[in-house]
Amino acid sequence: MPQNKPARKNSAAGKEVDEVKRYDVDVLTRIDRVTAPKQARSERSFQRTLHALETLLEARTFVEISIPDIARTAECGVAAIYARFRDKNSILAALHESMRERMVQNIEKALAPRKPDNASFDECIQRFCTSLVRHYASQRNLLAAALMLGDAEIYDRAAATIRLCSELLAANLRAHIPTPVSADFDARVFQASAVTFALLQQRALFHPSCPAIRVRNTDRDFAAELTLLFYRCLGIDTPI
Repeated sequence: MPQNKPARKNSAAGKEVDEVKRYDVDVLTRIDRVTAPKQARSERSFQRTLHALETLLEARTFVEISIPDIARTAECGVAAIYARFRDKNSILAALHESMRERMVQNIEKALAPRKPDNASFDECIQRFCTSLVRHYASQRNLLAAALMLGDAEIYDRAAATIRLCSELLAANLRAHIPTPVSADFDARVFQASAVTFALLQQRALFHPSCPAIRVRNTDRDFAAELTLLFYRCLGIDTPI
């Protein structure tokens, strides 16, 4: 987020309100239950509402948070929230879409060719797994809340993300295989991607609240673990 823009002091609450836009309205209004703001004032409320829920999720579960809680944190009226979002679930769905968009951008960046040399097959998988771990670690509370919601639209978009990331990675990896790829190569990459996402989602849901998981890995360790898992799913024992 740009740091050169001053924050506005809210005299009523004595807090600084960051006026820099954090959420892309065009992206978030892909969600049918979200209405795009038409005026600058309503857009500020829109942005603060999303930021408020994301902030509250750092310390509380989604079920513990109410619309009035979000309104107080966002310093806007409850009516202003309902003018933009159908209900509390819709705010979470919009936040998940924002997270999903950023993750896809991170994956595209991680897989982009780098000068002076392109990445090797092994480096492509490492960058893919490392990018996923970093993003999921920074969004763990939001992701866990979204996965627990039981929302069909969130699940459909999450599945679309796996397919897209798999296609991006498969296309990137083909360029690093010296021999023609097998007929089922894309399917194997998809399977490896799906297993990788599944483990990431499990960690988001159960770590660190579930002692039985006993996960003490750093993000770097976890990325290495996912990279090895990815190779196993591809049927490759050692890096190419």
